[in-house]
Amino acid sequence: MPVSRSILLFLLTTFLLVTTLPAQTPRVKYPNQKSEPNQPAKGNSGARSLGKMATFSKDPAAKKNEVKPEFPPGAINPGTLDPALADSLPEALQPFAKEGALAMAERDFAKAKKAFETMVKGAPDSALAHANLGMAEFQLKNYAAAREHLGISLQKNPNISQTWVNLGLVHFEEDQLELAISSITRGLALEPANARSHLLLGVVVREYGWPEAAETQFRKAVTLDPRNVDAHFNLALLYLEKQPAALELARRHYYLAVDLGAKPDPAVESKLKPASGP
Repeated sequence: MPVSRSILLFLLTTFLLVTTLPAQTPRVKYPNQKSEPNQPAKGNSGARSLGKMATFSKDPAAKKNEVKPEFPPGAINPGTLDPALADSLPEALQPFAKEGALAMAERDFAKAKKAFETMVKGAPDSALAHANLGMAEFQLKNYAAAREHLGISLQKNPNISQTWVNLGLVHFEEDQLELAISSITRGLALEPANARSHLLLGVVVREYGWPEAAETQFRKAVTLDPRNVDAHFNLALLYLEKQPAALELARRHYYLAVDLGAKPDPAVESKLKPASGP
């Protein structure tokens, strides 16, 4: 379903996988720009994904500047199993947990789904098993199934912040912006110092048509994580959209983002130049 965008959003998901994952973050671009993969930021304290940024595919029936977001997987750090999951996951199922996590990283979502289904069947009371299956379903665009398993996960354990945030991303994909705001806000109530969640909430409220609230969330993100590339980038674009544009603030945050590893964007830089005289 195409979603009208005044600016194009590069929104990535974070998977609540059974391994320790680097967080992922969204990116905003102006309309009519080409969508190209962005390289990971250098020295960003884990604030960005090691995978590719999202791309956008035009819907033939969509109006001008309407896009469909495509959500790629995050890169994973094959570390130790999450202790919360290990407590409820039988040892015999732990290989399926690792298999599913690796399959998600390799974008083999069908394989990941199969592994996580095995986990859910063997450990039906595991909140994280349901959360992982929900995100595999999300990547397969089975949004009803994604909501179902994320909902079960939250019934089992309503205190996992990232599950609420991921549920918000499902709602965002379905253009249920109020539900998305509610879910991400619930996640932030559990983990108020999560810079990425503030960033995601900023993206959603900006899409909802509330730029002042978006600015507040982006500024919270950079306060919590001064090296958050995408929060700086989003702030720069938000300041460019102001009437009149807040050019000095836009320049400050754009060049901070570039210094931190963001790919320079000629279209944005052209808007940062002072207006030429008569």
